Formats: sequence, structure tokens, C-alpha cells
Amino acid sequence: MKYKLKLIIGLFIFFFALTFNSNLNVQAENFNYISNDYVNPPLPEINKLEPVIYDGLMLRVRNAANLNTDADTGIHYRYLDDTSKKMYRALYKAALNVYPHDTASFLITDSHMIGVAYGDTEEFTFTADQYQAAYEAVRYDHPDMVQFNACVVKMWSGYTSYTSSDVKVYNTYLCLIANEGYDQAKFDEITAEIQQGRTRFLNDSSITNATGKYAKELAIHDLLLNITTYDYDCLAENTVYNMGHSVYGIVKDGKAVCDGYAMAFSYLLEGIGINSVIVSSQSHAWNVVQLGYEWYEVDVTWDDVNSTDEGILHKYYNLSTEQISDGSAARTRTDASAKFPIAYGTTYNYTYVKELIFKNSEAALVSVTGLTLAPQQLTGKTGDSGRFTLTYSPENANNRSVLWESSNTDVILVDDYGYYILKGPGSATVTAMTANGTVKSSASVYVTDENDNIFVGNITLSDTLLECEYGDTGIITYTVAPANATNKNIIWESSNKYVATVEDKGAEGIVYTVTGPGKAIITAKSEDGSCETACEINVPYVNIKVTYDLAGGTGDVEDNIWQICGRRYSLPMEVTREGYEFAGWYTAKEGGDKVNYWTVVTAKEDHTLYAHWNAIKYTITFNANGGSVVYADAQREVAYGDAIGELPEAAFEGYTFDGWFDAAEGGNEVTATAIVTGDMTLYAHWTIIPPEDPEPEQHADPDPEPEQPADPDPEPTQPADPDPEPEQPADPDPEPTQPADSDPEPEQPEELVNPEPEQSEQIVNPEAEQSVNNEAEQQKAEVSETETGTAISKNDVNDSAQTTANEAVLPADGNIEVAGKEYHVDETGNATVMVAENKDVTSVKIGDTVNYNGESYKVTVVQSKAYKNCKKLKSLTLGSNIEKIGSGAFSGCKNLGKITIKANNLKTVGGGSFKGIKNGAKITVVCKDKKTYDKVVKKLKKAGAKTAKFKFKKG
Repeated sequence: MKYKLKLIIGLFIFFFALTFNSNLNVQAENFNYISNDYVNPPLPEINKLEPVIYDGLMLRVRNAANLNTDADTGIHYRYLDDTSKKMYRALYKAALNVYPHDTASFLITDSHMIGVAYGDTEEFTFTADQYQAAYEAVRYDHPDMVQFNACVVKMWSGYTSYTSSDVKVYNTYLCLIANEGYDQAKFDEITAEIQQGRTRFLNDSSITNATGKYAKELAIHDLLLNITTYDYDCLAENTVYNMGHSVYGIVKDGKAVCDGYAMAFSYLLEGIGINSVIVSSQSHAWNVVQLGYEWYEVDVTWDDVNSTDEGILHKYYNLSTEQISDGSAARTRTDASAKFPIAYGTTYNYTYVKELIFKNSEAALVSVTGLTLAPQQLTGKTGDSGRFTLTYSPENANNRSVLWESSNTDVILVDDYGYYILKGPGSATVTAMTANGTVKSSASVYVTDENDNIFVGNITLSDTLLECEYGDTGIITYTVAPANATNKNIIWESSNKYVATVEDKGAEGIVYTVTGPGKAIITAKSEDGSCETACEINVPYVNIKVTYDLAGGTGDVEDNIWQICGRRYSLPMEVTREGYEFAGWYTAKEGGDKVNYWTVVTAKEDHTLYAHWNAIKYTITFNANGGSVVYADAQREVAYGDAIGELPEAAFEGYTFDGWFDAAEGGNEVTATAIVTGDMTLYAHWTIIPPEDPEPEQHADPDPEPEQPADPDPEPTQPADPDPEPEQPADPDPEPTQPADSDPEPEQPEELVNPEPEQSEQIVNPEAEQSVNNEAEQQKAEVSETETGTAISKNDVNDSAQTTANEAVLPADGNIEVAGKEYHVDETGNATVMVAENKDVTSVKIGDTVNYNGESYKVTVVQSKAYKNCKKLKSLTLGSNIEKIGSGAFSGCKNLGKITIKANNLKTVGGGSFKGIKNGAKITVVCKDKKTYDKVVKKLKKAGAKTAKFKFKKG
């Protein structure tokens, strides 16, 4: 059982010892003073968030004001740098709402997630020392919270990129996740247990009977040693996640290691109004205590040894920093602890305190309850200097140690005694406070510039924290101090316009509008640049359930059911419906407003979006199949699901029209009520009209009598007789006929002697005339196309009689087919390349002209959709007479990679005519100069050839 002090006996013994040596010099036993029991906290795991990209313009982004300013801070907080202070506040707020141990997923919108830095233009970074300083400070300022010894810390970092203004805004978040066996309710229960334990401890008679704070400090020291045992199990475990590193270890089990001892001692001293801080090295922790004007170092852990010697039990009690230091690493403060007060006090050492207690002559320690700083407002110029004065309440307060702070050292510097010097124009606040920060007084400082301008020193907003919903609006008003500031104008900004926007109303303040979920910092900065303040707007993320009515279509919408109020819709776009094109999502089944990917979710309740569809229009082509059809009726567009409608009439001389069929030969007849489900080509079917009487053909033969006088030689009339016998007498001399067989020359005169009968036979025979005029298929077979587009008859081109007859023939509808291509020749004689039926074509050459039965027609137009979706098409050549390329003419030709265009006459390139051609297609433009080339290239790119590679060739 631990030895308990008997104060009276001890005092007598000690009193007599003083007569020999007023400075206690104990020959200490060889005790094991443990110095490796302090464990540094592990660095938090940092997770990267997916970047958020906005195309919008962010006019200006400024660092957000400090977050979590409502966090409860203590004396250790004041010694931290700005980075550590941000982490301290976030750690404290996170400790009030920890994640359960079994949490599997984390969202930055969770209430457990606390912002460390928000709206910064640079990523929040910290060192291991800065994190350790923040971690120690928040633990030491809140000894009754064990969350920091029973939780894992995790962090998340990400940014929002505003591409139009090339700005990135960084956000950093932090949370605590409870270790197994703990949750927020358990932590709250432990905090209450620790607080109750302190109350019981301070009500012990050894403390309540002690007179004055000096005696109470000693009584707390001794009672703490009496009830606490060093925790060697915690030492062996060597982890921060052990209650031996906390006050709770003493309350629950009566055991602790160094930081547990130090935190308990500090927590108990706080309970009687004595300030203290906990300092640490890399391996040990102890206290620095303020008594009166002086600071003293106390190591409760090293005083708790198994000894009955009073000197040994108080060897490390109320020493100066110099006295306690022994040159070892155990006493080498960390960078953070090095900022804490240095103990210069020597008066209230253990010997003197015992003497005061024995003599009962301790002057009561009277704490400061009020401070008044003078002057309350200071105005001056750069270089002015002076001293602030302090008035203490009560007047007999003898614990008058204060700390001085300047909010802006570029404006004013102040030392530990209140002396100041004005450094530059602007405004600042000087604050004097007691060591524990509970009592303070401030003065406003304004330094004018060379023009005697008085700068704004303080901006007070009507609101500094707003909890809003999407769509809310409100007013934030402000006041400026001093009232006589030269320029009172305020500049307002929102850190995130996607959360809140501001409208400046001048002296009336601003109107804010909530535009989306998240956090926005509304900053108010004086136009003179001297000060700023901020209001934080928090908008919760509200999930809205959206139901999708596909209206007969199909598609996966499961990933897009949940939307966030105030954010843009995430819409399912991969939806299909046979025969229809998707027209978009709408708010009503019919009509309504269209919802696009940039549409913001404004509804605050679940709702339905409806798919709208446009029926695809398909092309119906009427092929006269040798006959003719009015050009305007040869093609039409009909929407999917509609009937074809009234069918056009067709004509073919010598034939009766049987109707329209779905095949050139055979097939099924198609009527006006047929439903359209795709592109169709309908073919006219014909039945030949048989001749009524064969005799009219003989009458059609002209009278031979007039022909005899027309011919100077009567002999040729005989061959006109159908009887082949007269042809033999036509030879004047039977003998020459034999040589004629060996010599080709006599044969030519035979053809030239009487050309008229051949003409007569063609004219007399109506069937020959009918075949020339109407049988378009035969005519198409008799012509071909050269690479330049010139058509050459497959029959003998020297047959002038045949050519003359064909020249007069062009189908009534103007539609011709040459070399596998269909053309339409208009009344001006210009030809248009029609829609190709062969979608498997691999190469297309469209010449300058096309010849048909000896006539040449300029090819000037490529019809819209002529070669659309010819996916095997690889090369294309367009002749020099092309003036217009119709819309979509070559769209969807995904393998079209080589194109030559003779473009001197090209005026129009229809929309999308080259959309979807091969990426990187090579296009050679042949034209007279670069100016023409540039114009043509511009048109081609606009028509879809954006990724093509262009080449200029003069010609």
C-alpha cells in the first residue's frame, strides 16, 4: 500500500531539516525514471476525392475564412501555427460526432465529416510535426475526452476545377472512426464519468482543508500520487490507443503513463483555477504550472516512485526549467512544446511551500476576474510607439500574469509588457488575456497612411453561420468600425457560386441566393484592403428520387434514379425505341419542359421524367422499272408507323401499269395502306400491250413508188422487197461478187449504196421505235461511264443511224442509270447524282459529265444522303462541275479515308455531309488558288470533316 503523507509529522521533520539546509539536497536512491512511455500519434490516412469539373467561369476565388470557429479551444491552442489550429478545430468538432466502428462507406456530406480547409486556392498540406502539435494540443486542452485515444483519424482531399477561369478550389475533410467497443454514446458516458471523478477528487478533505492555491497544488500532487500506479502494461503495448495515456485510465483503473499523469494533474489544477500546460519531448510528458507571476515545472510521473522519502516524492515538484533539465533527450522539448512558457520561478519550490504551510502564512492566491485595456481605441501613424495600461479586477488580484497578442503584426507589434510600435497602415486588434484565456480585454488600433486615411478596422456581419436549403434567399447586413473610416465600401464574394451567389445592395448589405448543396463562404472585405470577415452558408445534400417513364422505349435507368436537389441532372441517355429517335426527357408526358444534362434539379420532392420520341422518317423511292414517274413523286419521306399514302401514277408506252411491288420482278404488291418500318424501294410492274393486228406494220412501210424517183438508180428498190431473192439481182455482175469475198473494199459501197432502206426499216417497225423510246433498262445497258464521267456506247460508236435515234431519247422523268449510278437530268440539262441503292460500294468516282445516248450532261449536284452509311466506301472523287453536295451525302461512311474534290465550282456543302467519315481522312482539294482552297476547307470542316487532313493541289 502506497505511503500516505502525514502532513503534521512531515512538516516537523522538514522544519528541523531546514535548520541545516534551506535547499533540499536529497541523495536519491537509484530509481528507474521511465522516459520512453510517450507515443506519437500515427499520421492520418489521406484519401483523394475524384475531381469535380465545371465548365463555368469562376470570376474570383479567395481562401475561405477559418472553419469551425465555434470549436472549444484552450491554452495549448494559442501556441499553434495556423495550419495546426485548423486541424485542432476540426479534430475537436469531429470528436463530438464520431463514425461508428463498422462504418464501411464515407461521404463528405455526412454530418460526421468535418471540413479542415475549404475554398482554398492551394491544396491544404501539413507536416508530421504540425499534426502532432494539433493532436497533442486538442488532447491536452480536453482531458475529459478520450476520443483521441480510441479513434482512428482519416482525411479526404479534393478539388473543384473551373475550366473557363483556370482555377482550382481545394477542400479538405477529416473524421474520427471509433475503435471496436466504442461509439459516440460511450464517449459521452466516459466524459461524464471523468468530470464526476474530478469533482470527487477535489472534494477530498486533503484538498478542501488546504489553504490557498499553493497548498492545494501540493495536496493535488500528493493525492494524485497516492491513488495512481504506473501502467507498465500500457508501456509494453506502445500504442496511443490505450487508456493509460488518458485521465480515464486513472479514473477507471488507477493506472497511467506519463501523459496520463500530466493530463490528470493539469485537469485537476484547472478545477481550482490554476493554469498549466503539458510539455513533451519525443519520449516523455510533464507539466508547467503558473503560480502568481511565475511558471514552474512539475513531473508527477517521476515523483511517483516507490519511496517513503519526502524529498524523493517531490524531487520534480515546482522546479525551474533549468533545474529540471538534465541534458537528456527526455527533457528536450518538441518544436511545439518549445513555444510554451519557460519556467523561471524559484520562489515556490517544495521547501518554501512546506514552510508556508507550516507557518500558515501563505498569502492567498487571488486570481484576476477582470481586465480593462487602455486605450480602447488607438489611432496613429507609422512609427508611433507607446504602452498600453491594464487595470485588474479585483484590485488585490496577485496572479497578474497576462499574455499579449496582435491580430496583425504588419500594423502593430506589442511585447509582454504592453509596449507597442505602429508598423504600417491598416487596422488590428491588440488583446491582453490571462494565461488560461478566460479573462481578456482588447483595443482597436488604426494606423493612417501618408494621406491620413483611416482604414476599416472591423466588419461585423448580421450572420456568420447560416443553415439553408436550396432556393433560399436572404439578406446579410453589416457595420463598419471605426465609424469615421475614410472608405467604408465593402467587396462581397462567394467562394462557390454553385452553392450561393451574392447581389451587392451597397450600404444595405447583400442578398444571397442558395443555388445548390455544399458549403460557401461569403466574404466581406473592406475596399481599402485592411480587414475582412465571412459568413459560412451550409446547404444539405437532399436526395430526390426520379422515376423515368420510357414511353415504350427501353434502357437502363437504375444508375440515375437518385438526384441531388440543386445539382444538375444525371440523366440516362442510352435509351432506344424501335423506329423512333430519342427527343429527350420532359417534365410531362405531353409537352412540359425539356430536361437537359445542364438542367438543375429544382424540385424538392420525388418526381417523374418522361421520354419523348420523334418517329424516324424513312425514304420511299418509286422505281418506274423502265417506265416513267413524275420526278416530284419519285421519292417521299414517311414517318415510322405511318401508312405510305396515295401511290403515284406511272407510265410506260405500250404497257399497262400493274401496280407497285417490293421487288423489280416478282415480290408482293404494296398498297397505300402499307405501314412504313424502314426505307423502301417500290418497283412498277408492267404488262405489254399485244398488237391488235400485225397488218398495220406493213402499212407503216412507206410507198415504194416515191422512193424510186428519189434514187437515181432503180435497182436499189428491189432490196426493199421483204423477199430475199431480189437481193441477188442487185449485184450488177455475178462475176465480181467472187472477188468481193476476198477484197473488203466492195463491201463498204454495198452499205453506202442505199442507206435509206435501213432507215426505213427502223421507222417502219414500231416495235423498234418502242424499244428505243421506252425500254430504259436496255438503254442503260448500252452505255458506260469513263473515269472522267464520259459515257461511251457499248455498240459501235460509228453506227450513226443508231446514235441519231438514241440521242432523241431521255426518259420522261429524267432519271437515267449510267455505270451503276443513278442520275436525274433536269430541264436545264444538269445532272444530279441520286441516292445509291448499292450500300456495299467501295469506290465512287463522279466525273465532270455523264453521257447518255450520245448526249453529255454536266454533273452539278450530289443528292442529300446519296451515299449515307456506305460503310465499305473507302475512296471518293468528285468532278469539277460539282456545285452542291447535299446534306448527309457521305455521312456515316466510317471507312472513307481518301477523298479528291475538284472544287473550283463548289459553292455549297450541306450540313453533316462528311460527318462520321474515317478519323484522319486525307482530303485533296484541287482548285485554282489558296483563297478558294481555304473557303472549301472551312465548309468541309463545318460539314463534319473536322479531323481530316487537307492538301492543296493547284488545278
